[in-house]
Amino acid sequence: ERTHSGESRMSATSDCQDPLGSRRDEEAFWGRGETPAIPIGLGYMARFASGMFGLGLFLRRSAYRAGIKKSVRLDCPVISVGNLTAGGTGKTPCVAWVTALLQEAGARPTVLTRGYRGGDEAALLTRGGVGTSGVPVIVNPDRRAGAKRALAEHRANCLVLDDGFQHWQVQRDLDLVLIDSSRPFGGGRLLPSGFLREPLDALSRADHLLLTRCDQVQSGYVDNLRCKLEQRFGLPVAEACHAPAAVWSLKNEDVNEVDHLEKRSVWGLAGIGNPEAFRKTLETIGAEVLGIDRFPDHHNYRQEEIQSVVRHARAAGADFMITTEKDAMRLDPEWFSDMDILVLGIRFEIRKGETILRERILELVQRKLP
Repeated sequence: ERTHSGESRMSATSDCQDPLGSRRDEEAFWGRGETPAIPIGLGYMARFASGMFGLGLFLRRSAYRAGIKKSVRLDCPVISVGNLTAGGTGKTPCVAWVTALLQEAGARPTVLTRGYRGGDEAALLTRGGVGTSGVPVIVNPDRRAGAKRALAEHRANCLVLDDGFQHWQVQRDLDLVLIDSSRPFGGGRLLPSGFLREPLDALSRADHLLLTRCDQVQSGYVDNLRCKLEQRFGLPVAEACHAPAAVWSLKNEDVNEVDHLEKRSVWGLAGIGNPEAFRKTLETIGAEVLGIDRFPDHHNYRQEEIQSVVRHARAAGADFMITTEKDAMRLDPEWFSDMDILVLGIRFEIRKGETILRERILELVQRKLP
């Protein structure tokens, strides 16, 4: 088992304080976060399905531990960026941050991703737009095959696994796990009755935790969340946010500063895991959000759907429409007729604990690269 070098700011003598009034109820705390909307009468079936899902996880993990399923050790550093819950925690901007740091250190990173549905994360990273680093990206659900291709075709000497925490085909040297501060623990239940992809104790496999969207919740809550995670798992915890970086037109790619949105009325379009976070980000930069048309994560848009959204925006009197970088990968500018459609670019900012994380990544690169 890997050991952690005591970088955590955990205090063995202090208790975490809960400013939200939960009376230190640990079960309630670790069960925080929204749960899926389940029709009345199907709750028992959903919980049964969650039990079966958990059993499948246990059997799969046991197969790897027993050597029935094999994971390979590569001759280069492997860093995984993953999460514990379904939905958006901000992995793609974090992958871009990690790869940019590796490039600064002189490494040649390649990103391995399974290319979920439309593969918009891969397209976003490859494009190298706002908040991304433009590194090679290999889309292959077989991480071992993808790794071999990265080493052969791109002469990679460092690999970054996008969404790699639950994928054990390739052994890694550093497991980074993201937790969305605005909905951290998926209701404390496994899919489908909750949003957890694994039980919370799986975080003990991680090497470093990153709390994301810390700017969208109370600072006292973030402090308490970090403290409880440090105490329970003994891991270093960094705090990050998804900071607005720029806005650009999907039609002509003209780029503007984010203050271009200040006091302007906008209508949003979002097919991401956490659309409410998109709304909050727009509001923090002074935009008047008249409404947001929400679609499932990774939704493949159709022209008639966009035409309906444009009608909503016009009826509301919006100055223009706005969407996310991920959604922009799946949209045709021609679908919006004469309505301007802007894209909000973001960058991953670590506000606390950046030095420790940077040093850890750079030490790994220096130790394993010739």
